[in-house]
Amino acid sequence: MEYAQDAITAIVELTAGHPYFIQVICFNILLVAKNNKNWIVTRTDVENVIEKAIEQAEGGLAWFWDGLTIAEKVVLSAIVESQNNAIHKVQRYPEEPLSLLKNYGVIQIEELVQAINQLAKKGFLDNTERRVKIEFVRLWLARRHPLRQEIRELEKFEEEEVHALCKAASQQNKKEKKQQALDIYNQALALNPNHFPTLVPLAKLNLELKNFDKALQLYERANQVDPISNKEALLSALERYGSELTTQRQYTQAKIQYNRVLELQPDRISALQRLKEIKSFESPSPYQSISNSNYQVEIKNKLQTISAQEIPLKRIAALAGTIALVSLASGLVFYRWATPCRPGQYKVVNGIFCVAGITQQNNITNNISQGDRTLFP
Repeated sequence: MEYAQDAITAIVELTAGHPYFIQVICFNILLVAKNNKNWIVTRTDVENVIEKAIEQAEGGLAWFWDGLTIAEKVVLSAIVESQNNAIHKVQRYPEEPLSLLKNYGVIQIEELVQAINQLAKKGFLDNTERRVKIEFVRLWLARRHPLRQEIRELEKFEEEEVHALCKAASQQNKKEKKQQALDIYNQALALNPNHFPTLVPLAKLNLELKNFDKALQLYERANQVDPISNKEALLSALERYGSELTTQRQYTQAKIQYNRVLELQPDRISALQRLKEIKSFESPSPYQSISNSNYQVEIKNKLQTISAQEIPLKRIAALAGTIALVSLASGLVFYRWATPCRPGQYKVVNGIFCVAGITQQNNITNNISQGDRTLFP
């Protein structure tokens, strides 16, 4: 069996001379060579057995992984992710791992800073401390331990105490004690800044209390950690803040919120409509004169929905009641008018009411009731 020089170079690049990985790769090359009866090994042959070799080396690689701390695992996965990005973007140096972690919503803590030095001392990193020394290990990590999966392990710091605080906060929230719940959630996040399950309920509470800046900061972090689960909550919070700013006629700040929505979802119709409405508010018709209070009411009404406005049920009920009352009154008047008076009575008030006839006493007209007429006919 003969190894071409490019095949030898490829093996060295993959293993950094580590005997265990050399053995795994060469064993799989031998199996393929026997099946194909091809005894000259090239770089392509080496590359073709990588996946199979990774599967066979799983046991040894898992043993190495299990020996790392949570912080070391997260940082190592960050370094791998940074390397992948540098390869795809053809960058000379990968991004610093802690900087990359920040983009994933991770707050820098002392354990993460120390992890870089520990990994370097253990010989897992090259001299730049931004690359995994053994390429074969990097390929395995990229397949088995992606960064977005590994950062969730940070939730295990101070796990029991944080869990107890979150439970207490949830109970306070159910009792409508919003501020107390918010304070307890803040305690939990102070204990472990990377306890990601706390982000969304804390953001929601801040939004309900109209602490918009804090709410959006938390929603942004939650979206960085898990955009699939938290993107819509962030979009809704941005739109709610934009609506609040619009009613306050703070159009510049409102537009910032809606433009951020469009950065995340360029075709979001509601945000496009709101920006269009703000533009109309900023350039009112010269014939339009609306008081400040009516102006804000108009904006609130316009921002309820993109679809055509519906008539409120209360107004419909009031209108129906009015029509019914008028109809009843009209019917009663018509009945009175159409009904003839009894003998000795005559019509008054445009023919609506009947009263007793007028008698003459000593040439004086007497229209005073002698008790034979009621006050109301």
